[in-house]
Amino acid sequence: AYVRGYAEAIEQYLATSANYVKCAGANAYSPGTVGFTIPAGHSAQQAAAVPLDGNGTARTCTGADQGIQRLRLTVSSSDSRAVETLTVVVRRACGTGTSCD
Repeated sequence: AYVRGYAEAIEQYLATSANYVKCAGANAYSPGTVGFTIPAGHSAQQAAAVPLDGNGTARTCTGADQGIQRLRLTVSSSDSRAVETLTVVVRRACGTGTSCD
C-alpha cells in the first residue's frame, strides 16, 4: 500500500503543470520533491520516465516527450523482505491558465 501512496503524491504534485519534468530522469519525482513521507525502515524510488505517444507507444527522450510518461515506482523495506512496485502513466496538466507547448 505504500507504493500507492507514493503514486498519489506524484499525481497531486503533477496537478500543477509547472511541475511536469520532460524526459524525467530517475528520481525526478523523488519522495521529497512530491511530498511523500517514506515510512520508517523503507526506501522509495522512481525509475527514469518512459515518454509515450498518444497511443501508449514508448518513445525516445530526444525531444519526443509529448506530456505523457510511464513511471515505475518502487518502495522497499530496508531488509528487502518487502518490495512493492507500481507502474503508472502520468500526464502534464493542461488546464485553463496553463502553458502546454
